[in-house]
Amino acid sequence: GVFLLVLGLYLLSRFAAIQSFPIYFAGDEAVTAMRAADLVRDGFRDYDGRFLPTFFLNDGKLSLGTTVYLQLIPNTLIGQQVWATRGINALVCLLGVYFFGLILRDIFKARWWPLGALLFAGLPAWFLFTRTAYETALMVSFYTAALYAYLRYRQGSPRWLYAAVGFAALAFYTYVPGQVIVTASAALLAGLDFRHHWQNGRTVLRALGLVGLAALPFLRYLIVNAGQYPLYLSLYRSTVTADLTPWQRLLSF
Repeated sequence: GVFLLVLGLYLLSRFAAIQSFPIYFAGDEAVTAMRAADLVRDGFRDYDGRFLPTFFLNDGKLSLGTTVYLQLIPNTLIGQQVWATRGINALVCLLGVYFFGLILRDIFKARWWPLGALLFAGLPAWFLFTRTAYETALMVSFYTAALYAYLRYRQGSPRWLYAAVGFAALAFYTYVPGQVIVTASAALLAGLDFRHHWQNGRTVLRALGLVGLAALPFLRYLIVNAGQYPLYLSLYRSTVTADLTPWQRLLSF
């Protein structure tokens, strides 16, 4: 009951006057709704005629992904309204609070786990970004869901690995920095938990098949935009492409 109250408080604090605060409605918020509207108008093709594109243009960069497809929901049902554009993000970001609470309850067995979820929901930066149409909070929410699913798999529920792959893919396609975070996390967990993966070989093989399917849109993007991906990472000042020694890059990352 307390956890439901926490989730209710989250929704109330996000949707109350969501069109009025933050007091600005930035171009980076509006562009996701505009790209969704253009996608429907053009028969689900981008400006170059590609069907169901992997990423969409934002300020000269192909960086928008999952957020644009999410905007299809309010665009179709409600139209282009500030509260709806922000609201779909706020609603999906409920996943972040929900799965963070479950991590505290099911994994760490914390006694006061609903209060942990409440503190997470009330973080100032989280409060601000979950009331916008930016990608950052969405990526964090999907990543949190993926982390919970992976931890359930690690605790002896193999089928949760499939959910972990699905949520990780959503995080990957939501935000460019998320691509580095998800890839690095997968590499680290593959090594740290190698023995557990070996013991669940069949499940891991099926999960790798899902990874392969999830990677197809990104592979298409790399083929079509050969050579541009490092440039995009450098624009985000990624440690992967920074002019650093390997040791400096590792420390920075």
